[in-house]
Amino acid sequence: MGLLKKIGLGILGVVILLTIVAFLLPRTAHMERSIAITAPRATVFSILHGFRSFNKWSPWAEMDPQARYTYEGPDFGVGAKQTWSGNPKTVGTGYQQITEVRPPESITSDLDFGAQGKAVTRFLLASDGRGTRVTWILDADMGMNPVSRYFGLMFDRMMGPDFEKGLAKLKIYAESLPKVDFDGLPVEKVTVQSVPVAFCPRPARGTIRRSPPRSERPTIRSDCSSRRRD
Repeated sequence: MGLLKKIGLGILGVVILLTIVAFLLPRTAHMERSIAITAPRATVFSILHGFRSFNKWSPWAEMDPQARYTYEGPDFGVGAKQTWSGNPKTVGTGYQQITEVRPPESITSDLDFGAQGKAVTRFLLASDGRGTRVTWILDADMGMNPVSRYFGLMFDRMMGPDFEKGLAKLKIYAESLPKVDFDGLPVEKVTVQSVPVAFCPRPARGTIRRSPPRSERPTIRSDCSSRRRD
C-alpha cells in the first residue's frame, strides 16, 4: 500500500510540474512561410482576397474531396466568408472570413476550427524584381489550457508542411494566369445588361458543309424592296 501511495504522489508531482511549466510557455503560437512567385502582385492579390479560388491551391482540399463548402457575404474583400464541413479526421469543420484588406499589400482573415480553436491568418505581398514575394502567416492564441500550450510548441512542425504545399500550389496557379500587371488601376464590380449573342462555329478543316434542302431552309424576310434590272 505504501508503494502505491508513493507512485501516486510521484505521478501527481509530475502533473503539477508539467502544469507549472505549461504556464511558463508562450501563450501565442506563430508560424510563417514564404515563396517567390513569378506573377504580378495584383494577380496574386486578386486570387487571395476572396475564397472562390481558394480550393484551386488549398493544401487541404484534396485531403477530403467530399467536404462541403459554402460561401457568404461578398465575393471579395472584407466580409467574404467560406465555411467547410468534412471528415473530422482530416479537414473537420470551420470557417474563414476576411477581416482586413490593404490592396495590394495584405489580406487578414479570422479562422475558426471549431473545437480545435481559433487563429488569425495573414498574407503579405511584396513586389520584387521578377514578381511577388508572398508570406503566409498564422497566429493562434493557445489560451490558458496547459495542453494547448504544449501544442503550441509543435505548431510550426505540424502546420508548416501544409503551408509550404499550399504556397507551391499557389505559385503554379498564379503563374499559369496571363502576365498582366494592373497594379494601381482602380477596380470596381459592375453589373452589365445581358445582350443576345449569335455564335457560328467554324467547321473543322477538311469537312464539307452541305446546304440543307430548300424545304428546310429558313425564310428570311426583308422590309427593303428590290428592283430588277432589265
